[in-house]
Amino acid sequence: MLIGYFLLRRDKPDLRRPFKLPEFMKYVALALAAVYFVFWLFGGLWYSKLGNVEVYYWLGWATLFAYLPLYWYRVYVEDKRKLA
Repeated sequence: MLIGYFLLRRDKPDLRRPFKLPEFMKYVALALAAVYFVFWLFGGLWYSKLGNVEVYYWLGWATLFAYLPLYWYRVYVEDKRKLA
């Protein structure tokens, strides 16, 4: 959600919204997203070691990285729309 807020404020700054935070808050949201990502990344690994289920943590990452080539193929080869 924080990254989405940053992207919306960057790409569509004039979009009508019921409530609009100050401009500098988009950078605060991006920084918070980076901090939360680090906590999620290392916290997941730490707690998977505590529960002796570390293999599932790495299988999740392997699944994610196995999906990326399929996604890129679909976007760049199958989807003939103009990339903007």
